[in-house]
Amino acid sequence: MKLNIDTFEAILNKIATEMVLAEVGSGEGMVPIYSLLNDLADSCAEHPILTESVTNVKGALDVLLDTAAPFDSKTVDYLSEFSGWSQAAVTSLRNGKEISIFESIKKDPFAAASEEISTAADNKSGDEAAKIAKETDVLLELKVDDDRELLTEFHTEALEHLEQIETSVLVLEKDPQNPDSMSALFRSFHTIKGVAGFLHLIPINRLAHEVESLLDLARNHKLTLDSGMITLILQSQDTISRLVGQITEALEEGKSPDKVIPVSGLIIQVKRAAEAGLRGEASAPVEAKKSVTASVPATATTPIKLSAGDLLKEAAPQPTGEAKKENENATIRVSTGKLDNLMDMIGELVIVQ
Repeated sequence: MKLNIDTFEAILNKIATEMVLAEVGSGEGMVPIYSLLNDLADSCAEHPILTESVTNVKGALDVLLDTAAPFDSKTVDYLSEFSGWSQAAVTSLRNGKEISIFESIKKDPFAAASEEISTAADNKSGDEAAKIAKETDVLLELKVDDDRELLTEFHTEALEHLEQIETSVLVLEKDPQNPDSMSALFRSFHTIKGVAGFLHLIPINRLAHEVESLLDLARNHKLTLDSGMITLILQSQDTISRLVGQITEALEEGKSPDKVIPVSGLIIQVKRAAEAGLRGEASAPVEAKKSVTASVPATATTPIKLSAGDLLKEAAPQPTGEAKKENENATIRVSTGKLDNLMDMIGELVIVQ
């Protein structure tokens, strides 16, 4: 495929726009830039010099993405240099002139010594990670026959706290220092941790404990929750929800957990986020998992927020008597496409009303 300079330049302009967000200590913009570099590589696949140059830039971001590290000053400067080089390259190509390769990022003069120190630290971190994985990435041990009543109470309470966690996080995303939401969030993880420990639900207990420790530091003003920490909290909530789902199956269907839901990776990330926060550094960027919520205007001035569960509850006919009692803790699975349609229809109905 012949090089389309216009397409190449258009992608470069998008990269330049994303680079406005690239700041030292932050991971914002890194993933979009990397994705655009992939598009850039595809657009110049038939031009060896451009291809190698783009590959060199991707390599610099690979190092950060592989270690979940934020932008450092050297990489930000390197990207800026690439932006200038690429625009000059486009001009040269349009004029039929040859261009030179944009070299890979230069290593620090003391890189060899740094790599040795880093390798030693990685070995130590690897040993710790292996230990945590061995202790926490285990099957959820449920003694339904012996502890049915306690498990049922924990199950009901956990679902309530998981909902409270999402509500609190929505507030903290806008107001990281909100004391009421911070306290509610801490209490939810604290309660889940305590009861899970009593019932010997190791994965739930250990993950909730680590998030609780992070929140304890935040509520005592020893660190400030940043976007990376908020994402980790939501991912922890999602993982605990999946583990609670195994309890649901055990209680309602008599099905014992047969699949390990790993938590060690999250535990390690939360530990590192807390350590970075105590040093006053931004936590490493993580990929966010979106929760399904919809904001629907109730009146012209008073918006209400409905969760997916609320929408389904309002849309479904309410059972009565014993049937209602049996379905109080039931769960259902709905495709996100259908759920999106349902949200749109409810939103339109409320507006019409």
